[in-house]
Amino acid sequence: MNKRLSKLNDIKQNSISENMSLVNILKDLITENLGNNLSQKYNIDLEVDEYKDYIEIKKIVVPKEHRNRGIGSVVMSELVKYSESNNKDLFVTPDTTYGGSLSRLNKFYRSFGFKPNKGRNRDFRSKESMIRRNK
Repeated sequence: MNKRLSKLNDIKQNSISENMSLVNILKDLITENLGNNLSQKYNIDLEVDEYKDYIEIKKIVVPKEHRNRGIGSVVMSELVKYSESNNKDLFVTPDTTYGGSLSRLNKFYRSFGFKPNKGRNRDFRSKESMIRRNK
């Protein structure tokens, strides 16, 4: 009887481990799909990295011919909504590599609730320069 219980516990433990592995794989796919889905949906270049309790926006580029139409704002709104529904902070560093001025990018991110990630309140989980904390 004890051997049977032991085998059942082993099977149960293996199932839990396998399920946790599946959960992690699914989370990775969701993150990858988040970036891919938004990229395809809005015809932009988007890279995001998702971690246990935060998301880093690595790149968000709207093609020049589609800029100033609100596409970036719509994408940011979806990223904010996703981060809120998953209780994750968002990090980003404004970058002029793909166009736009730094002051305009800072203003853009601030309009979505991003603040400088520095000083006493610096969050060392990420090296990115701005953070949007979930309340």
